This record gives sequence, C-alpha cells and structure tokens, in this order.
Amino acid sequence: MSIDKFQVKRNAFLIKLFRKYDKDEDQKLQKTEVYEIIKELHSLVANLDEKSEEIDMTQLQFEQVFTLIDKDKSGYMEPKEMVNLLQAYETWLYEKEYRSAMEDLVSGNQVDSI
Repeated sequence: MSIDKFQVKRNAFLIKLFRKYDKDEDQKLQKTEVYEIIKELHSLVANLDEKSEEIDMTQLQFEQVFTLIDKDKSGYMEPKEMVNLLQAYETWLYEKEYRSAMEDLVSGNQVDSI
C-alpha cells in the first residue's frame, strides 16, 4: 500500500469523525465538540475499544491545544482544521510523555539503565 493511500484513509477517517460530532451539520465544531474528538483520539492511542472519558488534559492545556487548532481564530473548528487537531494532540501527548519521562529520570525512578 502506498503512502498516499494512507493519507486518503486518514482523511476519510477524519471527515467521518468530524461529521459524527457536527450534530447541527453546520461544518463548525464548538470547543466542547472538539474536546470530545480529542478524547476519542486519545482512547484510540490508548488502544481502548470505546471512547474513554479519562484524559489527563487540564483546561489550560486544552485551551492551548485549541489555539493551535483554530489558526483562523474563529472560535470553532472547521473540517480543514482537522489536520491541525492531529498535530496539536500529538504535540500535547509528546510534551506530556516527555515531561513524565524526565520527572522519572530526575527522581531516580528510571527502570532501565544503560
């Protein structure tokens, strides 16, 4: 399978996910709907079968993530901003995991030693 086919599948998944939360079909998602998509993505990354309500994202972190998503500062997310959502979520997750790993390293909780 070529890499372009993965892009097509990813885009189809993102459109499907957007439509799932666009209840009024105005092609605009409010912040609460965007947060629900983030929880769904987080559940997929955590290898869960269903969307979990458990996510360790503070309100401030969500506001920062939403700022990265909403590049046109409209106050809502449009379909064209779905890729921004993936990038913002990935950045948040990386920062969260990196911070946790650094805290473990500094506190001496590192399991593996070189």
